[in-house]
Amino acid sequence: MSRSSGEMSVQRHFSGNDGRPSFNSQKTVAIIEDEKEIVELYIKICESAGLKIAFIAYDGGEGLEAFRRSLCPDVILIDHRMPALTGLEAMKAMLEIEPCARFIFLSASDEIRNESLAAGARAFLKKPSRLSEIKSTIMKVLNEN
Repeated sequence: MSRSSGEMSVQRHFSGNDGRPSFNSQKTVAIIEDEKEIVELYIKICESAGLKIAFIAYDGGEGLEAFRRSLCPDVILIDHRMPALTGLEAMKAMLEIEPCARFIFLSASDEIRNESLAAGARAFLKKPSRLSEIKSTIMKVLNEN
C-alpha cells in the first residue's frame, strides 16, 4: 500500500550538544519508504530506542526534497524500489549534498546489496528483517564515527 505523493512529513532539527543535527540532543532517523505499514514499523522501532523521526518520505523524490530542506539526520533508512527515484538514486544524490550522511539500505532484492554498499550505504538489510536486527543495525550505525 503506497502513500500518495505530497503527503510528506518534514520536521525541523535543533542542534545537539555533539554538533550533529538533532531534536534537543536526541539522535534522529529519517525514513524513506513507500509502504505505509513498513514506515509505521520503523517508527515504532525508532521510538522504542528513544530516537526522534527527522522526516518521513514515501518515495525517493520526496526523500531527496525533504533532505534538501532539513538538516542531515543522524541515520537514514531507505528502501530501494520506490516511485520517482529509486533508493539508490536518491541516496547517491543525498550523498552529493552531504557526504557524511549515514544510510541503512533496506530491500527485498539482495541483488542491490553490493551496489548500495559501494555507493555509500553503511549497512544493508534484506527485507523482511527481524525487528531486533533493524534496531541493532540502527544503533550500530549511530555509534560509528
